[in-house]
Amino acid sequence: VIHAGFFDVDEQQSIHVALYPNPANDKVFVEAEGIKSIKVYDMWGQTLKTINGVNTSKVEISLQDLATAIYTVEVLTKQGKAIKKLSVVK
Repeated sequence: VIHAGFFDVDEQQSIHVALYPNPANDKVFVEAEGIKSIKVYDMWGQTLKTINGVNTSKVEISLQDLATAIYTVEVLTKQGKAIKKLSVVK
């Protein structure tokens, strides 16, 4: 018996994360209950931004230093982790 936890999906544990506006230009907002940290990754998986210890439900992220591209936003909350795609258009 093989238990592959990575592939297990528990629908009861879904985490609601709002990322708006998307696409975005100069800033984006992340909303979720109990945000602990947020990371923004480029398409190569490099961490471009890290926001730690926010302990809130809404965070504003400046996008002034990011080029037009698709990014991955990882949101860690008290309930778990959520991954969202973000399109930045300049």
